[in-house]
Amino acid sequence: MEKDVAIKEVTMDENLIEKHNTSVGIWKAQLKTEISLLRELRHNHIITIHSSYYHSPNDTIWMVLELMEGCLTDLLDCYGDPSFAPLTEPSMAKICKDVLKALEYIHSNHVVHRDIKSDNILINSSGDIKLADFGTSSIFQEGEDKRIPPIINGAIYWLAPEILTMDFFGFKGDVWALGIVGWEMVYGIPPYFEEEEDPNYRWPLLAKVAQGPPILEGDFSEELHHFLGSCLTRD
Repeated sequence: MEKDVAIKEVTMDENLIEKHNTSVGIWKAQLKTEISLLRELRHNHIITIHSSYYHSPNDTIWMVLELMEGCLTDLLDCYGDPSFAPLTEPSMAKICKDVLKALEYIHSNHVVHRDIKSDNILINSSGDIKLADFGTSSIFQEGEDKRIPPIINGAIYWLAPEILTMDFFGFKGDVWALGIVGWEMVYGIPPYFEEEEDPNYRWPLLAKVAQGPPILEGDFSEELHHFLGSCLTRD
């Protein structure tokens, strides 16, 4: 039976490498990691890969993936539109629950995603939720701390405090990031967001995080307060 698919195409050109402050070798390794993990990890809330192809003359990789029409960021970008109603708490709860199911599964397989953010939570026309983008993921045993490499993608708002300090990462970092996603679904942006990107902003961001978790203000349920508080607790 024929079905629509999505094609992810990545060409290792100099502009892309410079934009992500990385090297061709690291970029290829991340894509290899993503393809390998997507082939191994099969779950209702993880994007499915059908096949992949590499064209050596121009260093291009294609991944054939199941079709997901959008991502959570697409919804959050509509929050400033007066004709758009922000997500309801039941909708937020469903998204978080589905992502938690995916995290429970990958963590049980010793995989840390390391890049949980609204861009990587995909949504299709049926409202299904899928976790994507495993390029920076790592595999290790519970209790094993690893030094992390330099931040290369600028997505610092979702990073746990121990990652902001370039100390270590672990399974709890994914949970912290999901808490930030939950906050995004309430306000449309992550806490302490700055319009102007600054590669050194992680230090003032860390100082703000060190003062305590962001406080949810407004008429929200006890369950939502508890969920965000549990995710965004330093220990």
